[in-house]
Amino acid sequence: MSSSGKCDSRRVQQSEKEEPQIEAKYEIGFDIVNFGVKKPIHETIAIAAMIKSEMHFPSNVRYKILNQQQWEYFRGLIWNDDPSCLLLNNSVGNNHDFGYGIEFYKAFTEGPQNCMTKRSHFGNLQFLHAMATHAGEPAQTTKNKLMSWLEVMYKLACGNQGISPTDKLSARFPQDFDNTTVPNGDATIRDLILATTPSYGWVKIERRALGFCMHVIQDSFAIGHTQRRLLNCQDLMLRDKHGFFHFKKGTYGRYGSIIAFHTYGGQDEPRHSHYDTTDGDLPLPRNLDSFNGVLGARDAIEASTKIINFVVAKTKWDEGVRQFLSDEVFALDEKVQPGNTQVDPDPLCANTLSLQEKPTYTSQEIGKLSPFESIHGNLEGEYLDHANIATKLNLLENGSGEINGSKHVIGNWIPPSICIRRWFQCNWLEPASFSLGGFVRLCLILGMTLCGLLLLWLRAETFRR
Repeated sequence: MSSSGKCDSRRVQQSEKEEPQIEAKYEIGFDIVNFGVKKPIHETIAIAAMIKSEMHFPSNVRYKILNQQQWEYFRGLIWNDDPSCLLLNNSVGNNHDFGYGIEFYKAFTEGPQNCMTKRSHFGNLQFLHAMATHAGEPAQTTKNKLMSWLEVMYKLACGNQGISPTDKLSARFPQDFDNTTVPNGDATIRDLILATTPSYGWVKIERRALGFCMHVIQDSFAIGHTQRRLLNCQDLMLRDKHGFFHFKKGTYGRYGSIIAFHTYGGQDEPRHSHYDTTDGDLPLPRNLDSFNGVLGARDAIEASTKIINFVVAKTKWDEGVRQFLSDEVFALDEKVQPGNTQVDPDPLCANTLSLQEKPTYTSQEIGKLSPFESIHGNLEGEYLDHANIATKLNLLENGSGEINGSKHVIGNWIPPSICIRRWFQCNWLEPASFSLGGFVRLCLILGMTLCGLLLLWLRAETFRR
């Protein structure tokens, strides 16, 4: 494979004086700028999918105890993030011999624009992470690009569908490789995958190709990579003090069709990174509930499990695989938008209830609901599907709001939490809503009134003296 420039040059032996803490013991989500090491979420999601699949993967496997043969899958999983294999040493007998990461850092920050590291993270190959190549790129264009790569890599993973590791890049990816790229169009698929680490003696290209497919699929469910329609808004909590999303305990986000592909350039990097890892303990592959705190992980596991099963069965691309990826994993929403630099915009909710199941609440009943129960119910009999959560909260808080271009007004009813600030606008004593709660509120009003009168009396007594 041809290589040139800073991007794909093989690292030289590191000096003994270099600080040991910068060693890149690579785990997906490697903090490039700060040389930090993040938890191996990608790998753990993949292990969970393999255990759940028909691959007969050992159920007690964890990232830290993967063997050489198992690591062949994960070399493919890592490849999308490090397509020039600059984080690994060119070892003959070890396929996960990680180096210091200096070459990767240089390529990421200073490498030429035509090299794989730059192209995959910032350039025209961002679709390898299920992201748009630039803001404004039509979602269908992004989808077409990633689907063309997934077709080649899936067929390669199966090993019997007409794709060979010796096929030239110019033949299989003519739009992406020519004499100006590194590698160039004359390089083979094997050259592309092995990059700067061709010496390992027991390479399994098919396994690495499956790892590649899982990476794209998993990334497509990451919050910072795509915006998908949220299927269970009722389980979503309000944003925390940092503005991050969380779901109710015992639940997790379930995501549907893609509304937009994000693009990395111009994103809030720390915010993007937050959703790619977890602040808590690393999930346990055998315990799917342990993934609930990693948004998108449960869907990623399910989709990864299905693609693994397809490969195990060697299902033909046109006999269900293409349809699964196109119509389920990468289905575009009816409200699909061009690529953008957002990370976690307010979610668009799916109408997952049938007409018979849709709740209808009067303005008096809304006060008895939690904020998100109110959001998902009808206000004055109209179901508020496909509406932005921020707009709905504004509707609840202010009594009116714009939803789908029409104005909704809830009389002069204001939720009790807002009444603390806007006391005298509240219909506390509406007969229809009078209950034990109403009685307690009445006592509060009377108590505060008495306190006010007492203060006035004390003030008058002070002046009198």
